[in-house]
Amino acid sequence: MLSEIKTRYSQSLKRSETFLGSKKTTPKSSSITSTRELCLLRNQAECPICAIKFSGKNHNTEHIHPRALGGLNDDENKIQMCTACNNSRNLTMQSMLGNPPYYKNYQSIKADVDEFILWSEVTADEGFLAGSVFPRAQEIFTEARFANTEPPMPKRAYGRFSTWDKDDPPNLDFNKVPVSNVKSKNKPLSTKTSVFTRFFDWIFDYQSPKAKANQRGHQNPKTNNNSIRIDDNELPKKEPNRSKNGLSVSSNTTNPSHRVNGYRVITYLNSSAKGLRYPKEPKQFALSWDWFIENAMNYTTFQDCLGGLKEADILPKSRGVIVLRTILRAYCSDGSFESLSEQDLHKGKDIVLDEILRSLKSSLTDQTNFVYILEREKFMVEIEDYFRHVIRAFETDNEQGKFKLLDWLKLNWKGQESYPLLKDAILAHEEKNNGGRSLKDILKDDFDIPKNWTIAKKASYWKDLI
Repeated sequence: MLSEIKTRYSQSLKRSETFLGSKKTTPKSSSITSTRELCLLRNQAECPICAIKFSGKNHNTEHIHPRALGGLNDDENKIQMCTACNNSRNLTMQSMLGNPPYYKNYQSIKADVDEFILWSEVTADEGFLAGSVFPRAQEIFTEARFANTEPPMPKRAYGRFSTWDKDDPPNLDFNKVPVSNVKSKNKPLSTKTSVFTRFFDWIFDYQSPKAKANQRGHQNPKTNNNSIRIDDNELPKKEPNRSKNGLSVSSNTTNPSHRVNGYRVITYLNSSAKGLRYPKEPKQFALSWDWFIENAMNYTTFQDCLGGLKEADILPKSRGVIVLRTILRAYCSDGSFESLSEQDLHKGKDIVLDEILRSLKSSLTDQTNFVYILEREKFMVEIEDYFRHVIRAFETDNEQGKFKLLDWLKLNWKGQESYPLLKDAILAHEEKNNGGRSLKDILKDDFDIPKNWTIAKKASYWKDLI
């Protein structure tokens, strides 16, 4: 079996040996075209390794034979995988080979290089189970990606880019018996999930088959299965629930939400359980958003920015990752902190909010995400209400610091001759609030009045307002 695989991928092994033996330059990378990506999304394609359905930006172009080991940047060497499997394959390579450049100690790691390349090739063509022929690589990847559990078999996966075109249906057939249908010499797979893997899979919304089954099978018998109420252990223990008339009600009432000193606590949205786990108070999200706009460009990596947000003490530290990721993905199409620019941060909050809601709606539409959320349309309504309160928090803060232009106009405006008085009043208010903006900046920022408007045009506009 092993000799058959070596023969099949002999060209890859030769290419690697030539590349690492001559210190050649790593070829530049290119990812999937927009037409091919649209084909994947339209046909509900799945990751060929773990069967996660592609949606949004949860997938990357994988170079099957890594470019750092001599792999080419062509369609024959490319396949689309979910970001979690892509990252775990990179982790597997580094665990086996160390850090690049690999030509420096190639002779001492040649056997490991060959094993990793063959494992990469055969798992791309025949699926995850085929990799058990190469125990070391398979064990590292399985621990990093699945915490030693076995993922489901993909049913709608695409193979190498060279095997399909933009109008083709999924073309990988994993229903056949894989080459790995032989007894592995590995020790039996453990079902214990490490802390690292649980966090890693949570970030990428991966749920193992066993976890999905457990979530479906452990419904609260006292609760309608379609309820999105919070779990009993999340209810506050010091104070009872209150009805509208202030009377106590039983904590066993199956309400979809619960108010705790402010905004309602909604299971899977702003509760401490699994799910989105946004801050309990929408204002905390709004403050984090404002902090990101003001400070993001002071950092070079996501982790540094996350550290800064935690130091700002705006929200509980455990909620920082998901809030920062949500905001970042709305500003950057690829969700990468390194690609964030000053220009991105100038997007209007309404545009960013639309992107946040679009992304969340897309995630909820995919039934493989958040499998424990049953009433998805109702949950989306709760999300929209939460973000209405986020925007309201922005508006409240802004209104408190704004000059009361309309009130002043109604009391004092008598035409263009009142303009100097208005100017003095606005600038005095700005100084009182420790601001240093010019009049034109204030009118543009707070009242959307273009800087190129003449006094006559402003006067005409204000006359219409009052």
